[in-house]
Amino acid sequence: MFNEYDEITIDELKGISNDLAEIKQLISVQNQLLRSNNLLLRKQLMSKNAINYVENIPKDYSSLLNKNISLVCPCKKRAISFAKELADAANSNLIISKACKEGEVAAEINGAQEGDYIFIDLSENIYYEKLEVIISDVCKESCINFHFGVGETARDVRFDVPPIKFIVHSYDDELVPEWIENHFEKLYL
Repeated sequence: MFNEYDEITIDELKGISNDLAEIKQLISVQNQLLRSNNLLLRKQLMSKNAINYVENIPKDYSSLLNKNISLVCPCKKRAISFAKELADAANSNLIISKACKEGEVAAEINGAQEGDYIFIDLSENIYYEKLEVIISDVCKESCINFHFGVGETARDVRFDVPPIKFIVHSYDDELVPEWIENHFEKLYL
Protein backbone atom coordinates (compact mmCIF):
# COMPACT_ATOMS: atom_id res chain seq x y z
CA MET A 1 0.00 0.00 0.00
CA PHE A 2 2.70 2.50 1.00
CA ASN A 3 6.42 2.28 0.58
CA GLU A 4 9.07 4.13 2.53
CA TYR A 5 9.18 7.01 0.04
CA ASP A 6 5.44 7.78 -0.02
CA GLU A 7 4.16 10.63 2.06
CA ILE A 8 1.02 10.04 4.03
CA THR A 9 -1.36 12.89 4.55
CA ILE A 10 -3.30 13.48 7.75
CA ASP A 11 -6.54 12.71 5.92
CA GLU A 12 -5.14 9.35 4.78
CA LEU A 13 -4.11 8.56 8.37
CA LYS A 14 -7.61 9.45 9.59
CA GLY A 15 -9.07 7.15 6.93
CA ILE A 16 -6.80 4.29 8.00
CA SER A 17 -7.70 4.93 11.64
CA ASN A 18 -11.42 4.87 10.81
CA ASP A 19 -10.97 1.63 8.83
CA LEU A 20 -9.20 0.03 11.78
CA ALA A 21 -11.96 1.15 14.16
CA GLU A 22 -14.59 -0.38 11.86
CA ILE A 23 -12.65 -3.64 11.63
CA LYS A 24 -12.32 -3.74 15.42
CA GLN A 25 -16.07 -3.16 15.79
CA LEU A 26 -16.87 -5.88 13.23
CA ILE A 27 -14.62 -8.35 15.07
CA SER A 28 -16.37 -7.52 18.34
CA VAL A 29 -19.80 -8.11 16.77
CA GLN A 30 -18.56 -11.36 15.22
CA ASN A 31 -17.28 -12.57 18.61
CA GLN A 32 -20.64 -11.77 20.21
CA LEU A 33 -22.43 -13.73 17.48
CA LEU A 34 -20.09 -16.69 17.97
CA ARG A 35 -20.77 -16.69 21.73
CA SER A 36 -24.53 -16.49 21.12
CA ASN A 37 -24.39 -19.32 18.59
CA ASN A 38 -22.32 -21.44 20.98
CA LEU A 39 -24.89 -20.95 23.76
CA LEU A 40 -27.75 -21.68 21.36
CA LEU A 41 -26.04 -24.87 20.18
CA ARG A 42 -25.52 -25.97 23.80
CA LYS A 43 -29.20 -25.37 24.58
CA GLN A 44 -30.29 -27.28 21.47
CA LEU A 45 -27.98 -30.14 22.37
CA MET A 46 -29.34 -30.21 25.91
CA SER A 47 -32.96 -30.28 24.76
CA LYS A 48 -32.05 -33.10 22.36
CA ASN A 49 -30.20 -35.14 25.00
CA ALA A 50 -32.27 -34.43 28.08
CA ILE A 51 -35.33 -36.64 28.01
CA ASN A 52 -36.15 -35.88 31.63
CA TYR A 53 -35.11 -32.24 31.42
CA VAL A 54 -35.51 -30.70 34.92
CA GLU A 55 -38.31 -33.14 35.86
CA ASN A 56 -35.80 -35.58 37.34
CA ILE A 57 -34.54 -33.04 39.90
CA PRO A 58 -36.34 -33.79 43.17
CA LYS A 59 -37.68 -30.85 45.15
CA ASP A 60 -36.32 -32.46 48.30
CA TYR A 61 -32.59 -33.14 48.05
CA SER A 62 -32.65 -35.95 50.62
CA SER A 63 -32.73 -38.61 47.89
CA LEU A 64 -29.53 -37.14 46.41
CA LEU A 65 -27.53 -36.81 49.61
CA ASN A 66 -24.52 -39.09 49.93
CA LYS A 67 -24.52 -39.80 46.19
CA ASN A 68 -22.07 -38.86 43.49
CA ILE A 69 -23.83 -36.68 40.94
CA SER A 70 -23.24 -36.16 37.24
CA LEU A 71 -24.85 -32.88 36.14
CA VAL A 72 -25.50 -32.21 32.46
CA CYS A 73 -26.27 -28.53 32.11
CA PRO A 74 -25.56 -25.88 29.46
CA CYS A 75 -24.82 -23.25 32.13
CA LYS A 76 -21.91 -23.70 34.54
CA LYS A 77 -23.24 -21.03 36.94
CA ARG A 78 -26.55 -22.88 37.20
CA ALA A 79 -24.72 -26.15 37.86
CA ILE A 80 -22.61 -24.53 40.60
CA SER A 81 -25.73 -23.00 42.14
CA PHE A 82 -27.37 -26.43 42.26
CA ALA A 83 -24.20 -27.94 43.75
CA LYS A 84 -24.18 -25.28 46.49
CA GLU A 85 -27.83 -26.01 47.32
CA LEU A 86 -27.10 -29.75 47.53
CA ALA A 87 -24.04 -29.21 49.75
CA ASP A 88 -26.08 -26.89 52.00
CA ALA A 89 -28.83 -29.50 52.26
CA ALA A 90 -26.19 -32.02 53.37
CA ASN A 91 -24.61 -29.51 55.80
CA SER A 92 -21.36 -29.98 53.88
CA ASN A 93 -18.75 -27.82 52.24
CA LEU A 94 -18.55 -27.44 48.48
CA ILE A 95 -15.09 -27.31 46.95
CA ILE A 96 -15.18 -25.97 43.41
CA SER A 97 -12.17 -27.47 41.66
CA LYS A 98 -10.17 -25.10 39.53
CA ALA A 99 -7.54 -27.74 38.83
CA CYS A 100 -6.75 -29.02 35.37
CA LYS A 101 -3.94 -31.44 36.14
CA GLU A 102 -3.93 -34.77 37.92
CA GLY A 103 -1.77 -33.60 40.85
CA GLU A 104 -3.82 -30.44 41.37
CA VAL A 105 -7.09 -32.40 41.56
CA ALA A 106 -5.46 -34.87 43.97
CA ALA A 107 -4.29 -31.97 46.17
CA GLU A 108 -7.82 -30.54 46.32
CA ILE A 109 -9.23 -33.96 47.21
CA ASN A 110 -6.53 -34.49 49.84
CA GLY A 111 -7.52 -31.17 51.45
CA ALA A 112 -11.19 -32.11 51.67
CA GLN A 113 -12.90 -33.06 54.90
CA GLU A 114 -15.30 -35.92 55.47
CA GLY A 115 -18.66 -35.30 53.78
CA ASP A 116 -17.42 -32.51 51.50
CA TYR A 117 -18.60 -32.28 47.91
CA ILE A 118 -16.07 -31.58 45.17
CA PHE A 119 -17.39 -29.91 42.01
CA ILE A 120 -15.38 -30.76 38.88
CA ASP A 121 -16.18 -29.28 35.48
CA LEU A 122 -15.40 -31.98 32.92
CA SER A 123 -15.76 -29.44 30.11
CA GLU A 124 -12.68 -27.61 31.38
CA ASN A 125 -10.61 -30.65 32.32
CA ILE A 126 -8.57 -32.22 29.54
CA TYR A 127 -7.18 -35.11 31.59
CA TYR A 128 -10.32 -37.31 31.51
CA GLU A 129 -8.58 -40.66 31.81
CA LYS A 130 -6.37 -39.68 34.75
CA LEU A 131 -9.23 -37.82 36.42
CA GLU A 132 -11.44 -40.88 36.02
CA VAL A 133 -8.81 -43.06 37.75
CA ILE A 134 -8.52 -40.61 40.67
CA ILE A 135 -12.30 -40.32 41.13
CA SER A 136 -12.65 -44.11 40.86
CA ASP A 137 -9.99 -44.67 43.55
CA VAL A 138 -11.60 -42.15 45.88
CA CYS A 139 -15.10 -43.57 45.39
CA LYS A 140 -14.11 -47.24 45.72
CA GLU A 141 -11.24 -47.18 48.23
CA SER A 142 -11.18 -43.68 49.80
CA CYS A 143 -7.64 -43.19 48.57
CA ILE A 144 -5.56 -41.73 45.76
CA ASN A 145 -2.87 -43.93 44.21
CA PHE A 146 0.08 -42.39 42.37
CA HIS A 147 2.87 -44.06 40.46
CA PHE A 148 6.11 -42.05 40.36
CA GLY A 149 9.28 -42.64 38.41
CA VAL A 150 10.48 -45.23 35.93
CA GLY A 151 12.50 -48.41 36.33
CA GLU A 152 14.38 -48.96 39.59
CA THR A 153 13.38 -45.58 40.98
CA ALA A 154 9.66 -46.20 40.40
CA ARG A 155 7.43 -46.25 43.43
CA ASP A 156 3.76 -46.22 44.30
CA VAL A 157 2.32 -43.78 46.81
CA ARG A 158 -1.11 -44.04 48.39
CA PHE A 159 -2.90 -41.14 50.06
CA ASP A 160 -5.90 -42.02 52.20
CA VAL A 161 -8.72 -39.49 51.96
CA PRO A 162 -11.92 -39.12 53.97
CA PRO A 163 -15.24 -40.15 52.42
CA ILE A 164 -16.27 -37.36 50.05
CA LYS A 165 -18.75 -36.99 47.20
CA PHE A 166 -18.29 -35.65 43.69
CA ILE A 167 -20.46 -33.47 41.55
CA VAL A 168 -19.16 -33.54 38.00
CA HIS A 169 -20.49 -31.08 35.44
CA SER A 170 -20.60 -31.33 31.68
CA TYR A 171 -22.27 -29.29 28.98
CA ASP A 172 -22.87 -32.40 26.93
CA ASP A 173 -23.87 -35.98 27.64
CA GLU A 174 -21.16 -37.23 25.29
CA LEU A 175 -18.37 -35.66 27.38
CA VAL A 176 -19.20 -37.72 30.46
CA PRO A 177 -16.77 -40.67 30.75
CA GLU A 178 -18.35 -44.13 30.80
CA TRP A 179 -17.21 -44.93 34.34
CA ILE A 180 -18.92 -41.81 35.71
CA GLU A 181 -21.93 -42.50 33.52
CA ASN A 182 -22.30 -45.95 35.11
CA HIS A 183 -21.59 -45.07 38.75
CA PHE A 184 -23.00 -41.58 39.28
CA GLU A 185 -26.58 -40.36 39.54
CA LYS A 186 -27.20 -38.36 36.36
CA LEU A 187 -29.26 -35.17 36.47
CA TYR A 188 -30.17 -32.72 33.73
CA LEU A 189 -30.51 -29.05 34.65
